[in-house]
Amino acid sequence: MKIDFFACSFFHVLHGFKRELHNIKNFHSHSEVYWENIRDDIQNSMNGELNDADTEEHENIVDAYSEELMYAQSTSPKFHRETILVSLYNQVEFTLLRYCSLFNQEVMQQHDNFDKLSNRSVLKNIANYLDFTCRFNSDSYHEEWQYLRCIKFIRNCLVHSNGIVLKNFDEIQIFCNKNNHFKIRYKSIYIEKGAIDDFIGVLFRLFEKLD
Repeated sequence: MKIDFFACSFFHVLHGFKRELHNIKNFHSHSEVYWENIRDDIQNSMNGELNDADTEEHENIVDAYSEELMYAQSTSPKFHRETILVSLYNQVEFTLLRYCSLFNQEVMQQHDNFDKLSNRSVLKNIANYLDFTCRFNSDSYHEEWQYLRCIKFIRNCLVHSNGIVLKNFDEIQIFCNKNNHFKIRYKSIYIEKGAIDDFIGVLFRLFEKLD
């Protein structure tokens, strides 16, 4: 069987997604800087008022700024990182499904199996397809795949239980112990600065190996 490399989308889908990963990484970096700047502006404004006010007014000034500081330091960055993680994982899963589907159609010359692979245990279905049909050496990307598997657990917590870990607690805890930008506090997931960059870095390595 002869395959036209340039006409076959299978050979190009991962490369296209890697370009998209660069755009997502840049967007995320700009967002992190934005919230840091907002936090610094609020802090500087508060410090200016404290310097000009009598000591007995300091507590009232701090109270007036506390909600803004919490919003800039914690609430907004947390929401941003959670949203990025969920969206990014969904894009990865879709891309891998499309990758396998294109292989089945363009290389194997068979039917579109996108819907079949996307039924129930999606990541497991993809892994089995890469192993048994594509004949990839899964040992070469085992570490990245296990990372992605744990990201799926975290994504499920964010989507289905507002970040509270109700399932796969031990596996998520082990993952957090190895990846210090992810934390479990009071049974809830916390995604700290650096976590999204780590995730994107692992994805680059995974897609390079698959490519």
